[in-house]
Amino acid sequence: MEYGTNEGGKPMTVEETARRMFAERAPFYTTSTVHADPAVLAKVVGLAAPQPQWTALDIATGTGHTALALAPHVASVVGIDLTPEMLAEAERLRAERGAGNVLFRPGDVHHLPFGDASFDLATCRRAAHHFSDIDRALREIRRVLRPGGRLVIDDRSVAEDDFVDRCMNQLDRYHDESHVRAYRPSE
Repeated sequence: MEYGTNEGGKPMTVEETARRMFAERAPFYTTSTVHADPAVLAKVVGLAAPQPQWTALDIATGTGHTALALAPHVASVVGIDLTPEMLAEAERLRAERGAGNVLFRPGDVHHLPFGDASFDLATCRRAAHHFSDIDRALREIRRVLRPGGRLVIDDRSVAEDDFVDRCMNQLDRYHDESHVRAYRPSE
C-alpha cells in the first residue's frame, strides 16, 4: 500500500502517515464524543481492573482520554503517542483535570522506550488497527509488562468472512490512509 512520500521524497511509512494525519486532527480528538465517551472509558477501566499501586502504560494515547480515565485508579500512568500534536492536546487535558500522576511522552509501540517488566498494566484503545507490525507491537508490549501484568486492547474487528474482511478494511483505508488492518476475532 502506498502512503505518499515524505520530505526526502521517499515513500512514507505507516507511522509517518499516521503522524501527519493525526497532527491535523488532534483538536477533534480532544472533544470527540467517541473518544471521550465516559461509559466506554469506564468499561475499559473495568476490564483493566487497575490496582492503586500499579503503573500503567497507555499506548497510542492520542489526546489522553484512556490514560486520564485510569489515573484515579493507579499510582501512575504514562501515555505514549507518535504525534506531538496529540500529546500537546493530552497535556492540556491533563492540566485541566489536575492529573499529577500522568506523564505523556512520544513513543512508538514497535520500539517502546521502557525497560523490561516496567508496567503492571498496558492499555491500547482504538489504535491497534494502525500498527504496521502487530506481532512486533505485541512482543514489545509483553516485554514491558511485568509477569502477571494485564493488557487491555479495545479496537474494532471484522467478521470471520473473507469478503467482509476485505471490504471493511478497504473502506477503512478510504477514510483513513494510515489504517493497516482491523483483525478478525480469531486473529
